[in-house]
Amino acid sequence: MKRFLVTCSIALIATNLQAQTKDAKWNVGIVAGITQYKGSLGNNFYKFNSQMNVVTGASVTRYISEQIDVNLLVARGGLGINKNNTHFVNYFSTALLSVRLYLLNRNAVVKPYLMVGAGTLFYDKNSNIKSDIINIMAPSYGGGVNINLSSSVRLNFQEGFHHTKADKIDIDIPNEKATFLFHTIGVSLDLPSKSRK
Repeated sequence: MKRFLVTCSIALIATNLQAQTKDAKWNVGIVAGITQYKGSLGNNFYKFNSQMNVVTGASVTRYISEQIDVNLLVARGGLGINKNNTHFVNYFSTALLSVRLYLLNRNAVVKPYLMVGAGTLFYDKNSNIKSDIINIMAPSYGGGVNINLSSSVRLNFQEGFHHTKADKIDIDIPNEKATFLFHTIGVSLDLPSKSRK
């Protein structure tokens, strides 16, 4: 995997390709990655020798301007921790709406961005969660980078921090709500408008 990513990076840096523009305002994609937990039971952020759970989903992005777009991510995955004899996993569905601010010109091959947004978590019912399965993620923030693979296909890497508004899946300690970190990679496709030549 590392060799593949290095090879792609070298090839991409050698060229300058077009990106999503006002003539191709919509973009759709698929994403996959891992989630990590921070909360009353511990902190797993960036500890890759501990429990990590998979998340997969699909995204739709709408071009707003040269520096801004709006992204909707719908995903399914697991959240949990395995640390100090504490173990739990809860499965969820989520819808996250975010605004992305690009730091470079859209036509650059590598386009870093910042993102901020909010979303909703729908937990599966189990022994830990028997009611109140809906939770709000706000704020959600982070950053990422889009890499043009062609004039309409892009590779995306993103780090997103998602704060919850209520403790639904771990010990309820006042003023200490669970936060989740999503590490994701995705591939997306620009959809040309009918008027695009």
